[in-house]
Amino acid sequence: MNDSYDIEIERYLDGKMTESEIRDFEHRLATDRNLSESYGAMVTARKLITQAGRLELKEKLESFEEEPARKGSIKPLWVKRAFPIAAMLIIFFGVYQWLIFNNGISGDAIYTNYYETYKAPSVIRDTGTNELTNWKKATEYYRKQEHEEAIVYFSKAEKEIPQYLVAFYTGMSMLEVEAPDYQTALNNFETVLQSDNDYTQQATWYKGLLLLKLGKNEEAILVFENIVEAQTYQYQKAEEILKKKIRD
Repeated sequence: MNDSYDIEIERYLDGKMTESEIRDFEHRLATDRNLSESYGAMVTARKLITQAGRLELKEKLESFEEEPARKGSIKPLWVKRAFPIAAMLIIFFGVYQWLIFNNGISGDAIYTNYYETYKAPSVIRDTGTNELTNWKKATEYYRKQEHEEAIVYFSKAEKEIPQYLVAFYTGMSMLEVEAPDYQTALNNFETVLQSDNDYTQQATWYKGLLLLKLGKNEEAILVFENIVEAQTYQYQKAEEILKKKIRD
């Protein structure tokens, strides 16, 4: 565990946080991997104490110290003191690993940990007859992270803009707004995948993440397996995801 997080985690577990503090803590818990690991270790430690009982654990450790030494041998004091500590650590990490293995991680948590905003689209030169005003406004809003406005102008994009490009960035914008529309974003990425273009690899990656977010774990696993097999966009992260035990 990270000592710098201990007090904060204990306040959360003991119900001593305000509503705003709880919201902030839970948001960080979903995005800060170090905090998440410390939280998991703290929860595991508490479960261990609850299951074994402080008194029972203390009595067992004391019984180890009282065992008669073998003939002709005397245990140094530091050995006697270190043994119960080592025993406790073995029990602690054993239970911790068991809980992690059996509980797994939710698709929603994986989505939160691996989702990243995709870079803004490149500037497309106009044809000389059309200034591509709506597309330029859409990309500028996207670049400034004003995604509600970006969606409006992406929907008005000029006919010169490839449909797959509009669909991809509309989908990305839908994931960035205050109330994300995950299903419609997924539909947009499916539109991208209907043709052979420069964004199929990116759309496949985000499709996999969204399937996890929406609880379609088996479909998501197939998507990530295809990414790894073809070694396409984000295949190394797809490998990491496939190694996790995803909880239904």
